[in-house]
Amino acid sequence: MAPDPDPPCPTTPPPHGPREILGEVQEERGAAALPEAGADPFGPLVRDMQRALRAEFGAQSIYALLPAVTRDRELARLLREMRAQQKEHIELLRGAIESLGGRAPRSRWRRSVAAWALFASTPVLGLRFALRLCEEAAATVARWHAEYAMHLAMAGRLDEARACQTISRQRLRQHYALRAWTENIGPSRPGAPGT
Repeated sequence: MAPDPDPPCPTTPPPHGPREILGEVQEERGAAALPEAGADPFGPLVRDMQRALRAEFGAQSIYALLPAVTRDRELARLLREMRAQQKEHIELLRGAIESLGGRAPRSRWRRSVAAWALFASTPVLGLRFALRLCEEAAATVARWHAEYAMHLAMAGRLDEARACQTISRQRLRQHYALRAWTENIGPSRPGAPGT
């Protein structure tokens, strides 16, 4: 009996790291896998990171305003702490964007206006509503930064990947802290005790 010309596929992937796998993919595809000369390989990623930077500006603005509408000292302290984290996130992200060849603005007035609009709506909609929006935004932005970190690490940009990973972890912690408040703050109505 002749041996089987096509051995069965292994059920587990080979123990390669991301660099080895990327190298194999580039070898299989040849020159088509490499960007054209003069093309910016990080252009789409930088544009996405600029969108995330705008979200960080918005979070910084709203975390600066919300302590004024709560009577709870612990919540006010948490929001001030989150605002300080946002300053760090903005600097980390600006540095990563600029090191990848992008332009990173220092502020965004539209995000400040949106934060003021949310702040102004809290007497009508309640603090819980504003906190819920911040909670959901923190989870979304944490996911974005985790994806950026993976992409950058696979491309060998480890400093930028670490910056995005740091932001992702802190934003995820913000999400869980805000979730604890939104689930336990009480009814979302103006003047409610503890709000």
